[in-house]
Amino acid sequence: MKRFSLALMLVVSLFVATAFAASAESFTAHSVKVQTVADAKVSAVDTGVVLSGKVVKIINDHEFLFSDSTGELLVLTNGQKLDQALLTGPVDITGQIVQDFMYTQVKADSITAHN
Repeated sequence: MKRFSLALMLVVSLFVATAFAASAESFTAHSVKVQTVADAKVSAVDTGVVLSGKVVKIINDHEFLFSDSTGELLVLTNGQKLDQALLTGPVDITGQIVQDFMYTQVKADSITAHN
């Protein structure tokens, strides 16, 4: 009887652990989307972002300083070359948060200019 109880507890434990792992996996950081620079700066690495604002300064071909009403942060592109047209109006950025040594940055998946 003790063996049966122990085996049953083991099966139930494995079932609960598997169900918990599956539910935790379906709720990843990418499913969370922050919408302001201030929220991005206090969010975890790999958190998804959807930002609207303006480009303050193009640093080089693959990074620029972005601003909204809550602050500024550096945005890195995935090899997408930037052009000066981004400076003329508002932009939307989707991507995820990455961490440099001391700074929170956004790695952009897409950048859309609204000219």
